[in-house]
Amino acid sequence: MRKTLSKALNTNQPPRTSSSSYHTSSPDTDSVIPRIDSVSTIGSTKWVKLQTLSYIDEKGSSRKWDMATRTTKKKNAIHGEESMSEQIIKDKALGVDAVVIVPILRSRKHHSAKKGDKSTMETLLVEQYRPPVRTKTLEFPAGLIDDGESAEEAAIRELEEETGYVGTVSTLSKMFDEQISTHDSEKKTRLKTSSGQLCMSPGLCDEIVKVVLLDVNLDDPRNINPKQKLDQGEFCAVRRVSLVDNLRKIVMDDNRDASQSSGNNRLKLMPLAGLYMFALGLEFGRKI
Repeated sequence: MRKTLSKALNTNQPPRTSSSSYHTSSPDTDSVIPRIDSVSTIGSTKWVKLQTLSYIDEKGSSRKWDMATRTTKKKNAIHGEESMSEQIIKDKALGVDAVVIVPILRSRKHHSAKKGDKSTMETLLVEQYRPPVRTKTLEFPAGLIDDGESAEEAAIRELEEETGYVGTVSTLSKMFDEQISTHDSEKKTRLKTSSGQLCMSPGLCDEIVKVVLLDVNLDDPRNINPKQKLDQGEFCAVRRVSLVDNLRKIVMDDNRDASQSSGNNRLKLMPLAGLYMFALGLEFGRKI
């Protein structure tokens, strides 16, 4: 699918060469730094624009590339900085459009007595119908960053809207520090609670996201009977799953069904690539 899209969107792209082993080529003394010379809008709807980029490649050749972009895409130019926090200004300057949220659910009341046991840790997934892929997808909660919000503030708001759960910016980094220090008192590794710029599908669009880790305290009264706050026309089913067992089974099962599927109305769940890789990483961590 990706290869087909790349061919359709970029007719001037040179063919790729295959290799049996990964290698990094030596710097080409004649190479130039690629640059965008111009951007032309071909068409636009309320939410999406189709644009053609005219750019110079590493060999100095002029080429064109078609791409999709959001009409809500933030510009690099920032106005009204005096009323914004440093993090909001930074996110706007980086062109961050949206957040992907990794919720970490924990309860002190039900936590295993065995220190370091992660078997009770859970996360939240949402499934929703995505018209472009003609089926329901399985995803981490996610959403666009509103004006005046940092990525972390947007993550907290979107989590409550899509799932009903109330979260806070994760303290997982401190827990990770403590765990590492017990193995090696001189080496500590800090797990950042939010990422830098991440691309979603750079061959097709210019969407940039940040991944934010949120702690969800299950002992908080607001999280005992969570209620979604979905926008009109938005439909999400929430799945609360174990990080250790259920996540791997649900995400890596090719025969998974959507939760509301039955009989002739059965829909297969398609996980987002990022969620699949997250589950794959957890599985590698268990096996290696």
